[in-house]
Amino acid sequence: MLPAGVERWSGTPLNSELQRRFSIKSVLSITLYWESFSGRLFVFDKENMSSDDLVLGSVVAKKMMDNLEQFYMMKRLRQAATVEEPINLARDLHDGILQSLTGVVLQLHTVHRLIENEPQAAQRLLKDIQILVSSEQQNLRVQIQQLKPHNAKLPDWNLDLATRLPELAERIEHQWGLHVDVDVNLHQSRLPGKLAHGAYFIIREAIINAARHAMASSVKVGISSTDHQLQIAITDDGQGFPFDGRRDHTELTENNLGPVMLRERVTSLSGQLAIESGKTGAHLEITLPITEEMT
Repeated sequence: MLPAGVERWSGTPLNSELQRRFSIKSVLSITLYWESFSGRLFVFDKENMSSDDLVLGSVVAKKMMDNLEQFYMMKRLRQAATVEEPINLARDLHDGILQSLTGVVLQLHTVHRLIENEPQAAQRLLKDIQILVSSEQQNLRVQIQQLKPHNAKLPDWNLDLATRLPELAERIEHQWGLHVDVDVNLHQSRLPGKLAHGAYFIIREAIINAARHAMASSVKVGISSTDHQLQIAITDDGQGFPFDGRRDHTELTENNLGPVMLRERVTSLSGQLAIESGKTGAHLEITLPITEEMT
């Protein structure tokens, strides 16, 4: 018996020449569709393939569409934007809400599996999802406020990194199962709004990248400051980047290495990014200038 919403295919699932050339025995295929593109995700010859793989495949396909949608959105903004703000907003949406919604989709998939046999665990997970969605609602309100000309300054909640970063670490631990250790040692009681906002999303992007792409189990974040500079150090125990050794900001930019969104955000704040990568993990060093214009 097929699960709800699934129909048995009656035609030829693959081009016969493709199937012969690669000796394909089994195939899982999911539709990819958005207003600007369409296609299909194929998984070939997975062992013990079952209808449960359709559910997981749908989650993966949704994530791929989100990434492609974000890529094309950023491409259009770069082509059309005459001011910096639309690019910054797109980065914020990518680094914040879109990534959180991806985590929510994965967690809801887990809830679906737990709800019959482990209802208490499912209830705890739903509570975590509720907290995450509430937090992202707050973040979205701030980003909407930024679009209003009379609100040039960011709200106070975004300035207190000593409070916001531990809260971020706790949410990511629940959402991604990643242990995050944060050490905040700032010379100033409050940083300029634009700098604090940018630093927050830089750190968030780096941590989530470590969980999603590097398969890290733990991340250490250190943030400190002098009168004129903010320093951020982020170390994870994941798989590292597709290069070994240390690369400075110029090398990363010229060779298009490292996380693009994070690098662009550092550049927009006139900062510097250096990455040291190896088989046992990666270490990111970020320096951002503190100027009066950022207030």
